[in-house]
Amino acid sequence: AALNVFVLSLWSELRFLLNDCNVYSRSFSFTEVALTMVLAGALGLVYFHRAKFSRSLVWLYRRYADVLAVGSLVLYAVIVLRTLGSDTWAYVQIGSTPIVNVSTLAFGAPVALGWLYARFFAPVWRPRALMFTGASLFVFLSLQVRHLWTGTTNLNSPPMADGELYTYSAVWLVLAIGAMLAGSFRDYVSLYRAGIVVLALVIAKLFLVDLSGLEGLLRVASFMGLGLSLLGVAYLHQRLGSREPTAEG
Repeated sequence: AALNVFVLSLWSELRFLLNDCNVYSRSFSFTEVALTMVLAGALGLVYFHRAKFSRSLVWLYRRYADVLAVGSLVLYAVIVLRTLGSDTWAYVQIGSTPIVNVSTLAFGAPVALGWLYARFFAPVWRPRALMFTGASLFVFLSLQVRHLWTGTTNLNSPPMADGELYTYSAVWLVLAIGAMLAGSFRDYVSLYRAGIVVLALVIAKLFLVDLSGLEGLLRVASFMGLGLSLLGVAYLHQRLGSREPTAEG
């Protein structure tokens, strides 16, 4: 009861501060939705842990934990979809300061929550939580690249520069290799395969987008560098694939 009263008081206080002292405002800003998402996700973990110490209300705590987790996921989906649609609501409150802005809360906190759910929530949800962690990390890093180059998460304006396109490729390549390494050493098949998918995406982007605008010796040198990189990745895949990870995760 005390926990519920505390959470409701905290949520009401956030509404009070973010809506010009109007707790009953019908508007929900980007910042408020992000804070509510994090609060619901964290509280879901708390109730799941609380169920371990209950004798008669385990089912109630577990169901409440599931509802809060799903609610947090729905709010995250709303944030991502409206960001991908370049909705003004999704980027108007994000300042131009790199990293230290609301986008880190909205897109970085879900990465941490996904990892915590994979470690401390119901084991049956662990593979899905790990997949969510990887996907949310991909979204977070991609939007950080966009913000670092343009000062906004608006995907429509300004147009992407060549440097921004190359940065996406570099970041995604590191992410793919990291997923392959983690999936191999921790024997997580799903994570390893996700790294392969991201790697295929990076290769397709390099051939179809990044290298299409280069000419002459620069294009030849780029193809040679890409070929050497692919040889290195192929060797890495052969070495890691021989481990034959078996556990799902």
